[in-house]
Amino acid sequence: MSLHVISLRDSDNFFRSASSDTLSTLGRVVIIFHHNGEHTLYNTDWGTIMKDTSSLMTFHVDEHSRMLIERPPRSFPLILSYLETGHLDTTALTEQQKMILMEDVEFFGMRRLEKMLSERSEFYSVKARLSQ
Repeated sequence: MSLHVISLRDSDNFFRSASSDTLSTLGRVVIIFHHNGEHTLYNTDWGTIMKDTSSLMTFHVDEHSRMLIERPPRSFPLILSYLETGHLDTTALTEQQKMILMEDVEFFGMRRLEKMLSERSEFYSVKARLSQ
């Protein structure tokens, strides 16, 4: 198992370092997306979040292991499913949904997932449009 050292914002909004082993023992985390006065919650564990080191780790986490993200969740259910299972079925996605997925993957800085999607032929045109 590889050991990742990441930084999380603590309750005083300071960055603190923690290893993935430490975070795995912390149990659950609730990810709260807030957009236009609405909240969408996802409950998962730190081990799942650590499967693809990303900028998810730079969002504020309060003392109750709640992470607040100020944006719509858009394709986050797909991303979370990928983190939980290691698989991502994109065959039923429209071109617009694929573009949103790529934008979200880039936003969260999920390098492994971004590389995997970029290597799929169905995402060649999406990647080209995003780089324009």
